Amino acid sequence: MSYYVLSCEGVYPATTILKEPLIPHGPWMSGKKLATDVPVPLRFELDPTRPGKMKAMYKTGKLLLASSLVRAILDAGVDNLEVFNAIVFDPSSNTEYADYNAVNIIGAVACADLDKSDLMTHDVDMISMSFNSLVIDESKIEGLLIFRLAEAVNAIIVHEKVRDSIIKHNIPNMYFYGPGEWSG
Repeated sequence: MSYYVLSCEGVYPATTILKEPLIPHGPWMSGKKLATDVPVPLRFELDPTRPGKMKAMYKTGKLLLASSLVRAILDAGVDNLEVFNAIVFDPSSNTEYADYNAVNIIGAVACADLDKSDLMTHDVDMISMSFNSLVIDESKIEGLLIFRLAEAVNAIIVHEKVRDSIIKHNIPNMYFYGPGEWSG
């Protein structure tokens, strides 16, 4: 087993993103290169009604990662990311966090093993499937170290090299779900 679903959990209470920048001609979750110039830094804003600790990863419409997490991913040899400087503004404390990046993952791979996975719904014509448990067919991946699952683009899949680098860099609250463990 070489691939895992990447998640950031365990921070409680955790902050949440209220506002994110609008960029025309995304889409950030398609796995495709962005077709527009991106004005940087991108400005995100926390929800002042949901105070808490900052997380290393926010999966909003745009993937927002702590710069330390981006470094850990790149140190693993990943070369299919578009990385943009970002600022996260906390209106409740009037604080700006400049150690974040908006990240576009280039690559979406249809590699869910639908015979071994447990689908929440069995309508495989859906735009985004929902899984009770996901099993990946690694023969379809073709060597990518990080990508979005084409069947459910909210799932970010990483190779064990990326997992090991994130662990080595001691990025807090990152979780890696193996075969049959992830639902979403």
